[in-house]
Amino acid sequence: MPEFDLIVVGGGLGGSSFASAMARHGAKVLVLEQESRFRDRIRGEFLSPWGAAEIRDLGLLETFHSAGGCDIAWVEMGTGPRDLIATAKHRLSGISYSHPELQEGLIGAAQKAGAQVRRGVTVRRIEAGSKPTIECGGNGSPERITARLIVAADGRNSAARKWAAFASERDEHPYLLAGVLLEGVSFRSDLCAFVFNPATGTVTGTIPQASGLVRAYFGYPTSTPYRLQGKEKLPLLLSESAKSSPFLAEAYANARAVGPLGSFDANDSWVDHPYRMVLR
Repeated sequence: MPEFDLIVVGGGLGGSSFASAMARHGAKVLVLEQESRFRDRIRGEFLSPWGAAEIRDLGLLETFHSAGGCDIAWVEMGTGPRDLIATAKHRLSGISYSHPELQEGLIGAAQKAGAQVRRGVTVRRIEAGSKPTIECGGNGSPERITARLIVAADGRNSAARKWAAFASERDEHPYLLAGVLLEGVSFRSDLCAFVFNPATGTVTGTIPQASGLVRAYFGYPTSTPYRLQGKEKLPLLLSESAKSSPFLAEAYANARAVGPLGSFDANDSWVDHPYRMVLR
């Protein structure tokens, strides 16, 4: 018999949430996470009201709040602040969060729900077949673990996708998104702003977090002659953001970076049929 009902490769937001829900429903779950400590890697930190509804239905809303999640009741998209609770279908606010803190909260919730969690483990291979198997290694020799089902939640550059020979589709967008975590920003704590400027082809995102921090995003075409990469480019990001959304000039006047500044492409990639089934 397989050792586990379910092995989840990756203990991030998706993997840990899934593991937590399955463990609460009685499955014997193992989560394998490569990182011993989660770090800021400039990732999205806002759930719209419909996402908050999904989290509530999964029983994880309290986990979000205990991990520093903040209710964001208003959104600005260039036409004036919108009251999300009054106007969104689910009558809920959005939620902002710190990605590393929420990862810790959710992987802890999975463990509390009964999942076995192993950190600092590198998955080296996934074998499909009548007895799906993981080959992994940590500090010792390679280990092979079997399960009824293996779910890969190993992120944007998934290695599991390659091991399973899944054909990836890709939709190219000639656009880059830069992000950085800021302190010293003068901005409403209950409002996030996502504003597109058609004249410049740029977009700004301003998302308040706990402890007075703000995640700032700036989207720009790949044809732009600069790349916003590294903290030395912070003044340029702030000035370009203010050109795109003038209300940010005052908000960012005293802003300081407290995390990495980097750009990543806005291309979409996916697998049409991301599964392998073995009929017995």
